Amino acid sequence: TVADTGWAKAVWGKIYGQWICGSAVFIYDYDKFIPSGLLDVIAKYKITTFCAPPTIYRFFIKEDLTKYDLSSLKDCSIAGEPLNPEVYFQFLRATGLKLREIYGQTEMTVTIGNFVGMEPKPGSMGKPAPGYEVALYREDGSVCDVGEEGQIGVGAGTRKPVGMFVGYYRDEKLTRKVWHDDIYFTGDMAWKDEDGYYWFDRWIFQAHLEK
Repeated sequence: TVADTGWAKAVWGKIYGQWICGSAVFIYDYDKFIPSGLLDVIAKYKITTFCAPPTIYRFFIKEDLTKYDLSSLKDCSIAGEPLNPEVYFQFLRATGLKLREIYGQTEMTVTIGNFVGMEPKPGSMGKPAPGYEVALYREDGSVCDVGEEGQIGVGAGTRKPVGMFVGYYRDEKLTRKVWHDDIYFTGDMAWKDEDGYYWFDRWIFQAHLEK
């Protein structure tokens, strides 16, 4: 997982989650991102899973990927920003791997994703993770219909889902602003299609359909 230690994903994305699964963790410390250098490391040390923002994959597909033995890779995922379907399809053609986009925040880890066993929709953040009660909300607090844009909210009920934050440190006012009516309001806007997949942008959805 390519994540700086200033982000919570550096903890739950490449330490705790992997330890819970009993997985090995490969550490590659570099001062400057060089696409060819990172690809060399993946090939040399037979990395099996890889997660990075779309920006890194955009640099990858500019390289001649036929020069690298990436056959050890089993799953590649994306987080941090919406995925352009063109990057998805170019990486698929070069490696045979379908990139799995995921959505989460420091406050709640991975909440929506294209998980193993699902068919990824290029450009979609996927479906809610097990254990998370996700819905889209209008400004008046009512739940959005299919195809209608709204704010992503995570229901808590009587107990918060495992992995979610309790509140903002020494900031009860901000905590109450995002946590109310037993719902955590993420501040992120999205819409849901008829298959239950969540999307940030409609132009990405249209690009997916055109492919």
